Amino acid sequence: MATFFDRHLVNRRDVWGAYKRPEHRASNTQHTYTAPAVAKRGAVTLDDWRLERHVRGMSVGDVVGVHSTSADDTSRFLAFDLDAHGQPERAYLDRLTLAACWLATQLDNAGAVPLIEDSNGAGGYHVWIYFPDPMPTAQVYAWADALAERARLDFGVAVETYPKQSSARGAYGNWLRLPGRHHTRAHWSRVARVNGEWQSGADAVRTLLEWPATAVAVVPPLSAWPLRSTGITTGSTASAIPTDRAPIIRAYLRKLPHGNAGTERSNKLFALARFLRYGMRCTDAEALPILRAWNRGNAPPLDEAKVVTTWENSATYSNRTAYTLRTGGCRAA
Repeated sequence: MATFFDRHLVNRRDVWGAYKRPEHRASNTQHTYTAPAVAKRGAVTLDDWRLERHVRGMSVGDVVGVHSTSADDTSRFLAFDLDAHGQPERAYLDRLTLAACWLATQLDNAGAVPLIEDSNGAGGYHVWIYFPDPMPTAQVYAWADALAERARLDFGVAVETYPKQSSARGAYGNWLRLPGRHHTRAHWSRVARVNGEWQSGADAVRTLLEWPATAVAVVPPLSAWPLRSTGITTGSTASAIPTDRAPIIRAYLRKLPHGNAGTERSNKLFALARFLRYGMRCTDAEALPILRAWNRGNAPPLDEAKVVTTWENSATYSNRTAYTLRTGGCRAA
């Protein structure tokens, strides 16, 4: 299993994702980090020994994540992360399941060979494909982003892509935990192929080892996964933004400039979130696609997790601004 991971999913060995051991964790600190320590980079690598320890899973401190982009901006895999953060309602977990199945089915229909991973035993999923040879990250990201956006819009759930950006030059990019032991829960990954049964234990290992690569020629162009055109990326199939608000939102977005790192992207995103929540009375399903669409104009965009937490955090602030909605020339609070 370690050899399979090394051959097909490891994009770089100089850095990898790691988890602190329980005895080194504090309730108010980050449990994940990029290994190895800065002083050891170049001397310590993600070798067979560390991958084997991940497969054995004797400790949560042995769990490993792999970066989605190499130093040369290529990617060996494409993956989607549908995470059940916190304690979501049953309806949201059901939508996560539908979205994961939809993503895998779309890939399967295109001729790809997806693998669905029950990643945490609590409603979260990873959907993977991998390539026989490294692919340009920009191309892989474009495929992933187009399909993920459809899933976000149609199911109203958060979907993270790996890779999360078209280039990681000058940085390490993002990493995703390999199948195996979970880092906080007493759970080992179950896996399934499209229309197949969940496999666990030795059967899951066998399914992984027999999982074939996806030939690049079968991955369809972006036009195969068109987004609905509404003039602005809004809403979901179940809950589209009413037309009386769309012109106001478009006008607000035209006045909200994008930015680069260090140009208050986070503050602008938060301002947009508050405007949508208090001024436009948007639901989660209505607001998140708008926030994501605006964020994609930044260089580079903020992480998907940042978009979701910004929207959630906007609810903790009172409506200090008297937003109003103009309708038919009248002003209504």
